Amino acid sequence: MAKGRWILRWAGPSYLLLFFLICAGSAIGGISPAQGQSVSKFGLPCGMSITATAMPGAIVALDIMDPCRPLAALDIMHAGLSFGARSDAMGLLTLDFPAFETPAFFTVRGPDGTEAMAMAGLSDFRDFARVAIAWEGNLGMALHALEGGAGFGAPGHIWQTAPGDSADMAKGDGGALSVLGDPKLTPSWQAQIYTTSRERLNDIRFEVDIPITADTCARAVRATAIHLTPDGAMVSQPILVTMPPCDGIGDFLVLQNPFDTTTVASD
Repeated sequence: MAKGRWILRWAGPSYLLLFFLICAGSAIGGISPAQGQSVSKFGLPCGMSITATAMPGAIVALDIMDPCRPLAALDIMHAGLSFGARSDAMGLLTLDFPAFETPAFFTVRGPDGTEAMAMAGLSDFRDFARVAIAWEGNLGMALHALEGGAGFGAPGHIWQTAPGDSADMAKGDGGALSVLGDPKLTPSWQAQIYTTSRERLNDIRFEVDIPITADTCARAVRATAIHLTPDGAMVSQPILVTMPPCDGIGDFLVLQNPFDTTTVASD
């Protein structure tokens, strides 16, 4: 059969930091492990630490470090939203997280259940509109923001292949998409978050694509649609759809208007 799109109208800089810490610990004694505390091969004390720094665009820069647990699978949690990610060979994970609350609280859980928490206040939180989709497993979902009447593949189509520029977004010039989560982890929680200035939101159309694959065809698929109301409240809406039959493998199921735009847009 011809491949196509099934339409459903839905109602509803981190290594510099690590280098500094290594130098501080070994050269000037700025970081000293407690007596009897284990240290990494770089001489840094073992244990998880997390810092949260407010950035323009109601974004929080997270720096997560556990020098003695490199390549660790981590769970990052914020405002009821969760996703998984893996640290690097030095035990470091850095990411920019579009916040859904202020103060923005973050919890990171390691593979042994150890947790660390951080918080950041965001003075520009009310200036930005934010929508997201979140899911578990190998669904391959994709959030599309079509700005100013843009068509697919045209300028103004923001999605994972063309995510926009967060610096421009923070200045009120366009939107930007954040793709969070590692699909190789088990379980694999993932999320895609779109941000734009609040005054631009009324001119944007949203769609969500779900590829029809051997893993998804002819079965129920669950996800969550999330948005911020104009007063800054976070709203979560469950998505539950039955995928088309398996002779549609290679096509996409398209959810149109997955967010309650009556509460997303400004008055």
